[in-house]
Amino acid sequence: MRKYKICFGMPCGWGTCKPSMVRWLGEFTSAALRHPFVETVGFVFPEIGRILQARNYIVRETINMRADFLLMVDPDMDPDKYTRGAGKVPQALPFFESAFQHLLQNPFGMVGAPA
Repeated sequence: MRKYKICFGMPCGWGTCKPSMVRWLGEFTSAALRHPFVETVGFVFPEIGRILQARNYIVRETINMRADFLLMVDPDMDPDKYTRGAGKVPQALPFFESAFQHLLQNPFGMVGAPA
C-alpha cells in the first residue's frame, strides 16, 4: 500500500492567523495522520512579508520535501462554516476525507477553498 506525504503551507505565518484556522489545522492534521495512506504531514510557515514570495517558497519547499500533495491556506481565512462539524449542513463531507479521495482519484486534480 502506497503512503503519501502531505505538506501544509501558510504564507506570512502565524501573526495574523485566526484561532478558528489553528483549530482547523489541528483537526486536518489529526485526520490526515489517522488515514492509512498518509505517511506524514510536513509544515512550511515562511516569515516572508510578500505573500507571492511566500507562496513560491512554500511550493519550492514542498518539492524539496518530496511531498505528494500541498495544502496552502492563508492565515486570515476562516474555515468553512457549512461543514458537518458545524452542524449546519449534515450531508457535508469532512474536508480531509473528501479532498484526499478526490486527489487520489484525480492525480493532477486540485481542491480549492477549504475556507
